[in-house]
Amino acid sequence: MSACALLAGCAGLPERLSLAVPVSTAIDGAAQQTRLGATADDALRRTAFTSAFRPLPVGPEAYRTLIELAAQAERSLDLQTFELHGDASGAGVLAALRDAAARSVRVRILIDDLHTDGAESMLSDLAAFERVEVRLVNPFTRLRGSRAAKLLSSLDELERVNHRMHNKQFIADNALAVIGGRNIGDAYYMRAATGVNFIDLDLLAAGAVVRQMSASFDEYWNSEFAWPIDAIVASTGDAAARRVRFDEAALRLASPAPGHAVVAQPAQAFGSVPDELRAGVLQMSGADADAVADPADKLAGTRVGNRAGTVRATIGAAGLASRAEVFMVSTYYIPGRIGMESLRTNH
Repeated sequence: MSACALLAGCAGLPERLSLAVPVSTAIDGAAQQTRLGATADDALRRTAFTSAFRPLPVGPEAYRTLIELAAQAERSLDLQTFELHGDASGAGVLAALRDAAARSVRVRILIDDLHTDGAESMLSDLAAFERVEVRLVNPFTRLRGSRAAKLLSSLDELERVNHRMHNKQFIADNALAVIGGRNIGDAYYMRAATGVNFIDLDLLAAGAVVRQMSASFDEYWNSEFAWPIDAIVASTGDAAARRVRFDEAALRLASPAPGHAVVAQPAQAFGSVPDELRAGVLQMSGADADAVADPADKLAGTRVGNRAGTVRATIGAAGLASRAEVFMVSTYYIPGRIGMESLRTNH
């Protein structure tokens, strides 16, 4: 009993049935053409493939691309990420989503709860705006002041909280999407004045692969592991007060502080995606591609093994089927048995 008392009274997840969590799905981009949809269609027509891509290797360019997509969106914006920091970049993206919602764009934000402590108040207050929903994946329900507090207060729930969501995608009007390795924060866009700036890669995507990304988002969004933030984080004040508080925080954070060092972008080596988006003419490379994500039930600790359609099985099958070459870009590659088998078979 004493151990249970130390764990904040053994508080757990609320009764889900009592929340009546609404189900929602991606808006059909073809049902009502949008400006971004027209831009994506134009880029696809200039290729002979079902999808098209544009690398976003430079951090500041990737950040500005998100902001421009949010500025042009007319129907929907879906953000799914592992981390969202409470810094200039995090506040800038959230403010762009708020502005889109004010234009009647539906905004859905799906974020893993492990690293939310730095942006928790902003995320909570953003949920007070009309047409904005924020959901936390596999949330912590006790001490929430820091990541360490979350983990220490959930030692008896490790079987649940030890499974996190690392998916990262930003989908605008179900027409154009950014997918890749970057979380949302200064360090991921080479905007951190001190400490670490990560070298990472995202892709801007159009075509059939975007609809696959949206389907994956919907699976996680409507799963039992995604909880409305208001069911987890106690809000302070009424909706109007929360909206004012968000606006004040966004204004304070979104502009870099004096002395904030923004890493200079190489001289247009990769073109300018935001400029091309504003002009409505994107230069993209065509490819037939599939977007693959592990099933949401993996968050319950389900052993997916070599289940067809999982990331692990797809990579393994591609390796085994290859005859000439395999290219892989990955921060982490732990091949496992099937991966090693594919490497040995095709050596």
